Amino acid sequence: MPGRWLYLEFLIPLRDYLVTLNLKELCFDWLFPAFVACLAYFAVLRPSAYTNEASEFVGQVLTVLGVLFGFSTASMTLLITSSSENITRLQNFIAENRIISGVPISAYQLTIITFTFLLILEIFGILSNFAYLLTSSLNSSVRASTWRLFYAFDCFLLMQIFALNIRNTTNIYFVFLASRPKRNPRI
Repeated sequence: MPGRWLYLEFLIPLRDYLVTLNLKELCFDWLFPAFVACLAYFAVLRPSAYTNEASEFVGQVLTVLGVLFGFSTASMTLLITSSSENITRLQNFIAENRIISGVPISAYQLTIITFTFLLILEIFGILSNFAYLLTSSLNSSVRASTWRLFYAFDCFLLMQIFALNIRNTTNIYFVFLASRPKRNPRI
């Protein structure tokens, strides 16, 4: 029981995601977005001054996050409600070197864990951008002193969400096209 008085069960999918990551996924989901965020902070944001365009960035990020959240929700719904032969195969296929609490998990469970982490990350991104928008509109000195750091964080968050969406979309592609005959590469 994660929390007696406070709902903390949402941390379980986060833990499951982290314990099932392999090195390649860690680089793609975490290190590449961190590199892009550092690059954005030091090369783009650091030398620049706060402008009206910069103030509109959070609103644009909220729009992008809303669209991505809808896409992720629809993709996960498709995966959960589908009953194809490929889904059954995925549910029966044990993922290599993926263990949670000493129990090997299926490729289907791994895909659901990744989608769940992505949805939680998108919700966190939406909430943190709303919170920044509210606090920075109440106090302009907060905005002037923190915008570079927050926008670098947003860059990291967006790159991580894009990376997870790419990985999840690719996984769905392989799930639903696994039984189709291969085409002639010359066509």
